[in-house]
Amino acid sequence: MNKTVIVASALLRIPGSPRSSNAQDFGNAKMIAPEDGDRLATLRGFGLSGDPTKISTLIAELNAPTHPYSKITAMKAIGQLGSDKALAALDSVIQNDRDPVNRLVAAVTRSRVIAEVAAKGIADPTLRASTKLNKFLQSLERTGSRISAAVPAQVQEVKTTPDRIPGIELLALREIADMIYRNRDSALLQAAVSQGIDFQLESASALKIRLAEMSAAQRISTLVDELAILKVMAGDAYHKVQLAVDEGAPAGAAVAAKLAVMDRQRDRYKYIGFAALFNIARALGDKTLEPVIARFLNDADGWISYYARQVYPNVRAGLRSQYRAGY
Repeated sequence: MNKTVIVASALLRIPGSPRSSNAQDFGNAKMIAPEDGDRLATLRGFGLSGDPTKISTLIAELNAPTHPYSKITAMKAIGQLGSDKALAALDSVIQNDRDPVNRLVAAVTRSRVIAEVAAKGIADPTLRASTKLNKFLQSLERTGSRISAAVPAQVQEVKTTPDRIPGIELLALREIADMIYRNRDSALLQAAVSQGIDFQLESASALKIRLAEMSAAQRISTLVDELAILKVMAGDAYHKVQLAVDEGAPAGAAVAAKLAVMDRQRDRYKYIGFAALFNIARALGDKTLEPVIARFLNDADGWISYYARQVYPNVRAGLRSQYRAGY
């Protein structure tokens, strides 16, 4: 066993500090400078693009981060691209980074990269899925049943202590859910369930599984409709916002259409629903949505006006942002 694997194994067995400066941002939305938000959204977009030429930029971000949260964002993108060119950089984070959240995310991302590389070129969907899942679990030295056994307590810890570091099993569950979601991989879902992985144990993971087999249009419609009827901006609201934002410009068009409907049917929608859709517009940074948001700047409902004013500068400037760095 080489030095990197030894270090990674030790990391996964020792929980380390129960607190981290990154932990709250990992689980909750952060208000950051618009220019920084745009940079983080760009890094996130590299992973969503599937463009392997972006890997060098992401590796550079690990070696010289431009923002306290950029390492997590870059590592999530690296995992989605599944390039083994990033393994050395991930090993360096595992061994040398002082923040335990960065080290844990690096370990999970490293396992995903190993799994993605191992599964490439396998034509049979069932064999590809089992290979990917087994490689992922083996690299983390975990089993599906062990993940499911540990997650409930970890979910509760994160919920009651906002700056609590997520456990490795919770991060692993989220990563497997993301692999299924991004690729609409029903075979991987079946493989995970057969190994005792229960995605219903954590609502953010369950959300991705619920949407996994939908088309892009269906995902957008579902997310926008569910956010529009919100009465409280809590629970998985920001997870839904982030997933809608990840769908890009079509989500912006859906938001514009929905806001027009909501404006005509004020008795059916609360101001929180307007705020949620405004947040999608803000994170997209789509300048074509400027007149849509501007319509509500002087709204008779003071809360709707307030939230429109909060997002309008970003939309007007075309600056993007992200709400869930680790999701």
